[in-house]
Amino acid sequence: MRSGRAHRRLGTPGSAARLLHRYGGIWIGGRHERVVSLTFDEADELGTTSRIIGILEGAQPPVSVTLRRILSSSYPGAIYLLHASSRSNVNALARAIHGLKAQGFDFATLDELR
Repeated sequence: MRSGRAHRRLGTPGSAARLLHRYGGIWIGGRHERVVSLTFDEADELGTTSRIIGILEGAQPPVSVTLRRILSSSYPGAIYLLHASSRSNVNALARAIHGLKAQGFDFATLDELR
């Protein structure tokens, strides 16, 4: 699934850059190797995860769309936010990992991307 076009790194918006600096966050990894990080947002402070899952059941894109979005937006240092409550994300995960590896990427934790 290697794309013939170059993958480009997105710039950090000014307001995000200030917050990221203040709290030690990451927008894009600083490494130049073909490494990406997959992250998951699984907080449930309000106890709404089951409701969100129900809402996301008819509104989720097909797995093929999720997979295309991940693979077409890959670039060194990319950080993907995936939701464990999204069937599309979960069902695309194995193929996304395989596709990213086929593009020459390896995986790293967020700390390793710094």
